[in-house]
Formats: sequence, structure tokens, C-alpha cells
Amino acid sequence: MNKVSLRFYVVSVTENAGGSHQVLLQPSYKDGANSDWAKYTPSGRLELNLSQEAAVEFYVEALRNKSDIHIEMSVVE
Repeated sequence: MNKVSLRFYVVSVTENAGGSHQVLLQPSYKDGANSDWAKYTPSGRLELNLSQEAAVEFYVEALRNKSDIHIEMSVVE
């Protein structure tokens, strides 16, 4: 397998004292959503610290709209 696809939702976007923002993401399988592949998804969370305003706005908008985030990971050689 050379890549994995993940589906997360934004739990929170919090502004830090220095003006950066912390974003918390968790796998999107709450309430039985995405149950066809959720059994293969480990539990856990992703925490991001962002200082770029456009990136912060992306996650704020996803949180506001209750949108899932698609993440694709692959090995970099």
C-alpha cells in the first residue's frame, strides 16, 4: 500500500496567546457515519498549530459547515 485516505472532522479551532491557532481533528465516524470503512480507521486525533490566516479560515469554515476533511497520506521518498 503506497497511500492511505483519511476522513476527519474539525472538533475545534482555538486561538493561542501568540496569535497562532490550534486545530483539533478527529476521525469522522461518529453516530455510525462512514461505517463501511470506519472499522478500518484507528481512533485518535490530529492537532495542528497554524499561523497562516488562510489555513485557519479553511478549518474555521469546515467547523462552521460541519464538513469533513479528506486527508491523503503517502510516503515521501
